[in-house]
Amino acid sequence: MSPMPRRYEPPQSMRFKPEEVPAYVKAKTHHLKANDIGEPYLAFLERWRGFEYLYREVAPLTQKHDAFVFATKSSEADVICACLAQMSRPRIDAILALPDIGDLNVIVSRHNNHALIAQNELLQDLEVTVGEWLNARKDLRFELKSNTIKGLHAIAVLLLIVRAACDPKVKKTDSLVKERAALDPANRLLRDCVVHLFEHFQRRHDEFFKPSFRQPPPGGRKV
Repeated sequence: MSPMPRRYEPPQSMRFKPEEVPAYVKAKTHHLKANDIGEPYLAFLERWRGFEYLYREVAPLTQKHDAFVFATKSSEADVICACLAQMSRPRIDAILALPDIGDLNVIVSRHNNHALIAQNELLQDLEVTVGEWLNARKDLRFELKSNTIKGLHAIAVLLLIVRAACDPKVKKTDSLVKERAALDPANRLLRDCVVHLFEHFQRRHDEFFKPSFRQPPPGGRKV
Protein backbone atom coordinates (compact mmCIF):
# COMPACT_ATOMS: atom_id res chain seq x y z
CA MET A 1 0.00 0.00 0.00
CA SER A 2 1.45 3.30 -1.06
CA PRO A 3 1.86 5.92 1.69
CA MET A 4 -0.50 8.85 1.81
CA PRO A 5 0.85 11.96 0.09
CA ARG A 6 2.18 14.54 2.51
CA ARG A 7 0.05 17.62 2.79
CA TYR A 8 1.63 20.68 1.25
CA GLU A 9 2.33 23.45 3.77
CA PRO A 10 3.37 26.79 2.30
CA PRO A 11 6.20 28.68 3.99
CA GLN A 12 5.42 31.33 6.57
CA SER A 13 6.11 34.15 4.12
CA MET A 14 3.37 32.87 1.75
CA ARG A 15 0.68 32.21 4.34
CA PHE A 16 -2.28 34.52 4.71
CA LYS A 17 -1.89 36.98 7.55
CA PRO A 18 -4.91 39.04 8.57
CA GLU A 19 -4.27 42.76 8.66
CA GLU A 20 -3.54 43.98 12.17
CA VAL A 21 -5.89 46.60 13.56
CA PRO A 22 -4.00 49.91 14.02
CA ALA A 23 -3.45 51.13 17.56
CA TYR A 24 -5.39 54.34 17.00
CA VAL A 25 -8.48 52.33 15.94
CA LYS A 26 -8.32 50.27 19.15
CA ALA A 27 -7.84 53.43 21.18
CA LYS A 28 -10.83 55.10 19.56
CA THR A 29 -12.96 52.03 20.26
CA HIS A 30 -12.12 52.08 23.97
CA HIS A 31 -12.58 55.85 24.07
CA LEU A 32 -16.11 55.63 22.63
CA LYS A 33 -16.94 52.76 24.95
CA ALA A 34 -15.76 54.81 27.95
CA ASN A 35 -18.15 57.63 27.01
CA ASP A 36 -21.10 55.31 27.73
CA ILE A 37 -19.85 54.25 31.19
CA GLY A 38 -21.41 56.14 34.08
CA GLU A 39 -19.04 55.09 36.86
CA PRO A 40 -16.03 57.48 36.77
CA TYR A 41 -13.32 55.00 37.75
CA LEU A 42 -14.57 52.40 35.25
CA ALA A 43 -14.65 55.02 32.50
CA PHE A 44 -11.07 56.05 33.33
CA LEU A 45 -9.81 52.46 33.27
CA GLU A 46 -11.60 51.74 29.99
CA ARG A 47 -10.13 54.84 28.35
CA TRP A 48 -6.72 53.92 29.76
CA ARG A 49 -6.81 50.64 27.85
CA GLY A 50 -6.99 52.64 24.63
CA PHE A 51 -4.30 55.03 25.86
CA GLU A 52 -2.06 52.05 26.52
CA TYR A 53 -2.35 50.88 22.92
CA LEU A 54 -1.14 54.30 21.76
CA TYR A 55 1.92 54.75 23.93
CA ARG A 56 2.96 51.11 23.49
CA GLU A 57 3.50 51.96 19.82
CA VAL A 58 6.51 54.13 20.67
CA ALA A 59 7.82 51.98 23.54
CA PRO A 60 10.44 49.97 21.54
CA LEU A 61 11.96 53.07 19.95
CA THR A 62 11.96 55.00 23.25
CA GLN A 63 13.60 52.14 25.14
CA LYS A 64 16.24 51.77 22.44
CA HIS A 65 16.94 55.51 22.44
CA ASP A 66 17.27 55.76 26.23
CA ALA A 67 19.48 52.69 26.42
CA PHE A 68 21.82 54.05 23.73
CA VAL A 69 21.93 57.74 24.70
CA PHE A 70 21.47 57.69 28.47
CA ALA A 71 22.41 54.05 29.25
CA THR A 72 19.22 53.77 31.32
CA LYS A 73 16.01 51.77 31.18
CA SER A 74 12.90 53.68 30.14
CA SER A 75 10.17 53.87 32.74
CA GLU A 76 6.46 53.82 32.00
CA ALA A 77 6.31 57.60 32.50
CA ASP A 78 9.21 58.07 30.04
CA VAL A 79 7.35 56.12 27.35
CA ILE A 80 4.14 58.11 27.89
CA CYS A 81 6.10 61.37 27.78
CA ALA A 82 7.80 60.34 24.52
CA CYS A 83 4.43 59.43 23.00
CA LEU A 84 2.90 62.80 23.91
CA ALA A 85 5.99 64.70 22.79
CA GLN A 86 5.83 63.39 19.22
CA MET A 87 2.62 65.29 18.50
CA SER A 88 2.56 68.65 16.77
CA ARG A 89 3.24 71.79 18.77
CA PRO A 90 -0.39 73.06 18.72
CA ARG A 91 -1.63 69.75 20.14
CA ILE A 92 1.01 69.76 22.89
CA ASP A 93 0.18 73.36 23.79
CA ALA A 94 -3.52 72.46 23.94
CA ILE A 95 -2.80 69.68 26.45
CA LEU A 96 -0.46 71.79 28.59
CA ALA A 97 -3.09 74.56 28.76
CA LEU A 98 -5.81 72.30 30.22
CA PRO A 99 -7.10 73.66 33.58
CA ASP A 100 -7.78 70.11 34.79
CA ILE A 101 -4.03 69.55 35.26
CA GLY A 102 -3.82 72.12 38.07
CA ASP A 103 -7.07 70.96 39.68
CA LEU A 104 -5.99 67.32 39.66
CA ASN A 105 -2.54 68.23 40.99
CA VAL A 106 -4.08 70.02 43.98
CA ILE A 107 -6.48 67.17 44.77
CA VAL A 108 -3.85 64.42 44.57
CA SER A 109 -1.38 66.51 46.59
CA ARG A 110 -3.81 66.52 49.53
CA HIS A 111 -3.37 62.78 49.96
CA ASN A 112 -0.66 61.18 52.05
CA ASN A 113 2.22 60.50 49.65
CA HIS A 114 3.39 57.38 51.45
CA ALA A 115 -0.07 55.80 51.56
CA LEU A 116 -1.01 56.79 48.00
CA ILE A 117 2.25 55.92 46.21
CA ALA A 118 4.70 53.94 48.34
CA GLN A 119 2.04 51.45 49.46
CA ASN A 120 0.54 50.91 46.01
CA GLU A 121 1.54 47.59 44.44
CA LEU A 122 1.15 48.71 40.81
CA LEU A 123 3.16 51.90 41.32
CA GLN A 124 5.93 49.85 42.92
CA ASP A 125 6.00 47.61 39.84
CA LEU A 126 6.13 50.70 37.58
CA GLU A 127 8.91 52.17 39.78
CA VAL A 128 6.99 55.37 40.51
CA THR A 129 8.42 56.72 43.77
CA VAL A 130 7.39 59.45 46.18
CA GLY A 131 10.44 61.46 45.13
CA GLU A 132 9.42 61.29 41.48
CA TRP A 133 5.94 62.49 42.37
CA LEU A 134 7.30 65.41 44.44
CA ASN A 135 9.41 66.49 41.45
CA ALA A 136 6.44 66.08 39.11
CA ARG A 137 4.21 68.09 41.44
CA LYS A 138 6.74 70.92 41.41
CA ASP A 139 7.03 70.75 37.60
CA LEU A 140 3.26 70.91 37.24
CA ARG A 141 3.31 74.22 39.10
CA PHE A 142 6.43 75.91 37.72
CA GLU A 143 7.63 74.08 34.57
CA LEU A 144 4.39 73.22 32.80
CA LYS A 145 4.69 75.82 30.02
CA SER A 146 8.36 76.80 30.24
CA ASN A 147 9.75 73.27 29.83
CA THR A 148 7.65 71.02 27.58
CA ILE A 149 9.40 67.72 28.33
CA LYS A 150 9.28 68.22 32.09
CA GLY A 151 5.64 69.22 31.84
CA LEU A 152 4.65 66.16 29.78
CA HIS A 153 6.63 63.84 32.06
CA ALA A 154 4.87 65.30 35.09
CA ILE A 155 1.48 64.75 33.42
CA ALA A 156 2.49 61.14 32.73
CA VAL A 157 3.39 60.58 36.41
CA LEU A 158 0.12 62.19 37.51
CA LEU A 159 -1.97 59.98 35.22
CA LEU A 160 -0.10 56.85 36.32
CA ILE A 161 -0.83 57.64 39.97
CA VAL A 162 -4.53 58.09 39.26
CA ARG A 163 -4.62 54.93 37.15
CA ALA A 164 -3.06 52.84 39.94
CA ALA A 165 -5.11 54.44 42.72
CA CYS A 166 -8.51 54.04 41.02
CA ASP A 167 -8.12 50.36 40.11
CA PRO A 168 -9.99 48.24 42.68
CA LYS A 169 -7.95 45.17 41.76
CA VAL A 170 -4.64 46.75 42.83
CA LYS A 171 -3.48 46.24 46.41
CA LYS A 172 -3.10 49.66 48.03
CA THR A 173 -3.64 51.64 51.21
CA ASP A 174 -5.08 54.88 49.80
CA SER A 175 -7.65 54.77 47.00
CA LEU A 176 -9.28 57.10 44.49
CA VAL A 177 -11.97 54.64 43.41
CA LYS A 178 -14.84 56.63 44.92
CA GLU A 179 -13.25 60.10 44.86
CA ARG A 180 -15.19 61.82 42.11
CA ALA A 181 -13.45 65.15 42.75
CA ALA A 182 -10.22 63.57 41.45
CA LEU A 183 -11.69 61.26 38.81
CA ASP A 184 -13.69 63.95 36.95
CA PRO A 185 -10.66 66.13 36.03
CA ALA A 186 -8.57 62.97 35.49
CA ASN A 187 -11.14 61.66 33.01
CA ARG A 188 -11.20 64.95 31.12
CA LEU A 189 -7.39 65.14 31.02
CA LEU A 190 -7.03 61.55 29.81
CA ARG A 191 -9.84 62.04 27.28
CA ASP A 192 -8.13 65.03 25.69
CA CYS A 193 -4.76 63.21 25.59
CA VAL A 194 -6.31 60.16 23.93
CA VAL A 195 -8.27 62.22 21.38
CA HIS A 196 -5.21 64.25 20.37
CA LEU A 197 -3.10 61.11 20.14
CA PHE A 198 -5.41 58.97 18.00
CA GLU A 199 -6.05 61.92 15.69
CA HIS A 200 -2.27 62.35 15.38
CA PHE A 201 -1.73 58.64 14.66
CA GLN A 202 -4.61 58.54 12.19
CA ARG A 203 -3.30 61.54 10.29
CA ARG A 204 0.18 60.04 10.14
CA HIS A 205 -1.27 56.73 8.90
CA ASP A 206 -3.34 58.46 6.21
CA GLU A 207 -0.40 60.52 5.00
CA PHE A 208 1.80 57.43 4.75
CA PHE A 209 -0.73 55.47 2.64
CA LYS A 210 -1.87 58.44 0.58
CA PRO A 211 -1.28 57.73 -3.16
CA SER A 212 1.33 60.05 -4.60
CA PHE A 213 -0.72 60.68 -7.78
CA ARG A 214 -3.36 62.45 -5.71
CA GLN A 215 -0.87 65.09 -4.62
CA PRO A 216 -0.55 67.94 -7.14
CA PRO A 217 2.95 69.08 -8.08
CA PRO A 218 4.40 72.09 -6.21
CA GLY A 219 3.75 74.45 -9.14
CA GLY A 220 0.19 73.29 -9.63
CA ARG A 221 -1.30 70.87 -12.14
CA LYS A 222 -0.77 71.92 -15.77
CA VAL A 223 -3.76 71.79 -18.08
